[in-house]
Amino acid sequence: MDLITIGANYKTAPLDIREKLFFSADEILDILKNSKEERRFIKEFLILSTCNRTELYIVTPIGKRNETIDYALKLINQKKGVDLSATTATTDLSANKEIYYILNFEQSVKHVFEVASSLDSMVLGENQILGQMKEAYALSCKSGTSGIILSKLFHNSFRVGKRVRAETKLGTGAVSVSSVSVKLIREIFKDISDRSALLIGLGKMGELAAASLKKSGVKNLFVSNRTFSKAEDLAVKMKAEAVVFDEIDRIMNKVDIVISSAGSAESIIKHAQMEKIMRLRKNKPIFIMDIAVPRNFAPDVKKIRNVFLYSIDDLMAISGKNLSKRLAEVPKADAIIDCEIKKFMEWFGTLKISPLIHKLREKFEYIRNSEVEKNKNRFRKDDIKKIDALTKTLVNKILHLPITKMKEFNENSEMDLMRFDIIREIFEVDKADEKNEN
Repeated sequence: MDLITIGANYKTAPLDIREKLFFSADEILDILKNSKEERRFIKEFLILSTCNRTELYIVTPIGKRNETIDYALKLINQKKGVDLSATTATTDLSANKEIYYILNFEQSVKHVFEVASSLDSMVLGENQILGQMKEAYALSCKSGTSGIILSKLFHNSFRVGKRVRAETKLGTGAVSVSSVSVKLIREIFKDISDRSALLIGLGKMGELAAASLKKSGVKNLFVSNRTFSKAEDLAVKMKAEAVVFDEIDRIMNKVDIVISSAGSAESIIKHAQMEKIMRLRKNKPIFIMDIAVPRNFAPDVKKIRNVFLYSIDDLMAISGKNLSKRLAEVPKADAIIDCEIKKFMEWFGTLKISPLIHKLREKFEYIRNSEVEKNKNRFRKDDIKKIDALTKTLVNKILHLPITKMKEFNENSEMDLMRFDIIREIFEVDKADEKNEN
């Protein structure tokens, strides 16, 4: 089996491209379920789509790489109207010269571990990405497109992310996109204790933004969400005022600050609507932090006088400050990731016929030899060679039928890969390696 990652992130693609590439949870489920019709070359499939990245992880049989890439690019063009095939892909994420990237098996493993560890995040050390990855994996499981390889890869990535945060200080002083937004607000207003703010959208980022605003001492906080009951619940928790979603315009007439992170396929506030709001405000300045992808405010709203509109990409300069402590921890995180890549690739190697047979023979030989050594004082020296030969013959006969059956397995069959993994687990072939090393 092969693993291919096709994606675009904040390093390679500007916001206007990323928001076009964004997939909602419903879209992802629909795509994954329909991908089952292509089981000839799509064996496993997972889509991770956040404000900073859209990535397709696809497990495909050896020799089907080009066919799989063509399928993924056509899918993106069909669903999102973005023809990535018209551009050139990069395989080196450090180059950041192309809109999108295509990663091979080991590059994909390294990348997903870096994503889980927040090394590939806009805000180094943030912890929201782990939750987003778990949600993406859950959608893949729900649609039945997560098999042995993606399951192992993503479960390992969750562990790697936790290890990096526990064993390094990468999270020291780390901030979320929401808290960086509030930090930018404080730098502009200096003191927000006499300011009013409106929060649009109450997902994870919205709740974090609300908490940061209250902690910073904002005078009045209004919260709005399409599901009004959620706005009411957060309003009680934060001592804020809940606002019906259709009344956003009315509240924007009187607040100084807006943080918006609502999920929406198109802009909530367009240019003409914002012009009307500004007339009602008598052109009083307003600060808007739009951290949604796709954006809640149309980009041309920024052209209106006294509207100070910032997008998620504008946070890059802010998130780059005060990073010295966290950057010093990156080599430690890299070392953990390198170790985990080696473990994963060794595990994957055991899913191939020859390595597994070799390890299984080693395991039985280790047991046989240990028992002969342990009991050799019970026999005459002349008999030891006979016992050694006898036990070798016995082990070979025991292993003959299982190994014959294993040779009939297909390395491109998901079911047979699962059989390989079960054999590896039952006979603990990895522990034989550990004992030999010791």
